[in-house]
Amino acid sequence: MKRQFLAVAVWAMAVITPVWAQDMPASFQGKWVSAADGKLGAAQLRQHCRASLHDESILFLAVGSKGFTLTSIGSEIKADRLRLSTRSDNRLVGTVRAVTTYDDESVERTPNRRLAWRLEQGLLHDTSDPALGRLVFQRCAR
Repeated sequence: MKRQFLAVAVWAMAVITPVWAQDMPASFQGKWVSAADGKLGAAQLRQHCRASLHDESILFLAVGSKGFTLTSIGSEIKADRLRLSTRSDNRLVGTVRAVTTYDDESVERTPNRRLAWRLEQGLLHDTSDPALGRLVFQRCAR
C-alpha cells in the first residue's frame, strides 16, 4: 500500500510540476538582429551588432541559456521559464513567461507566450506571433 501511494505521489509530482528549467540549445544562443525591410548587408549587420544602433526598423534578440530579450524602439520583452514541446538544435516550439516593458514604463505580463523558432541556413525564423508575421533574424558575429 505504501509503495503504491509513493508511486502515485511521485507520478503526480512529475505531472503537476512544470518543466520551467529547460535550457535553450546552444545553436540558438547569441545575439541576433532583424530588419523590417529585409536582410541586412554584411556592413550594416556588423554596424548594428557592434553599436546596438536602434532605429524603428531594427529588432535585437539576445538569447541566453535560460531565456531571451527582444528589444525594439518603444519596448523590450524579457522571456524565461521555457516550456518546450519540441526541442532540437534547429527547432523550438513551446511557451515562455514574457514581461514586456514599454517606454512609458507600462508593463504587460504574458505567462504563456507562444514560442516558435526555426534555424535555417544560419537565419533564425520566428513565427511566434501571427500578428507580426514571420520575423527573420541574422546572427551577429561571436
